[in-house]
Amino acid sequence: MIWIFGIFIRKFTRLFREMIIRSIYMNDGAVREFDMKPLIEKGGVFEVLKDKNIFRQTLTVIGYTAAWDLEGNRDESKCIDIDPFELFNSPVVPDIPETC
Repeated sequence: MIWIFGIFIRKFTRLFREMIIRSIYMNDGAVREFDMKPLIEKGGVFEVLKDKNIFRQTLTVIGYTAAWDLEGNRDESKCIDIDPFELFNSPVVPDIPETC
């Protein structure tokens, strides 16, 4: 569990084919879903995330938000991240029950 800038992110469930970050748990009790596909399709800094392996293997929480740690050293200046308020303003979705 991670508290982030007033935003609580307990886990991410990644839907890789759709490039969606699923199950972002917020401090207001809501579970949100953020679709990365429009940002990836624009290219630019997000273009590297078209590679599904990079998208899947480097997604983490850094700098108070969802981030892709491209170099694997948790250096915020080398990551691609999403503004935490963008995550907070993303659609609310039903919770996915945890399984053992």
